[in-house]
Amino acid sequence: MRRARTTLAVSVAGAMLVALDGTVLTVAYPTLRHDLHATFAQVQWSSTAYLIAVAATGAALATRLPTGTLAPVR
Repeated sequence: MRRARTTLAVSVAGAMLVALDGTVLTVAYPTLRHDLHATFAQVQWSSTAYLIAVAATGAALATRLPTGTLAPVR
């Protein structure tokens, strides 16, 4: 039971961090456009590239850990 709660807590924390990260990027778009002299499309592409890199890092971590480490398998 304790492992299930830990898994749930880690999953919820990860989802909250992803949502917060997306919100921060959205709020920062105008400043990034101004400071980098970029178009809105360029800023979107850079944030998309960043989020893909974060997702790839998580996927690489998940494939390297033994089965059941991130989520219990029954």
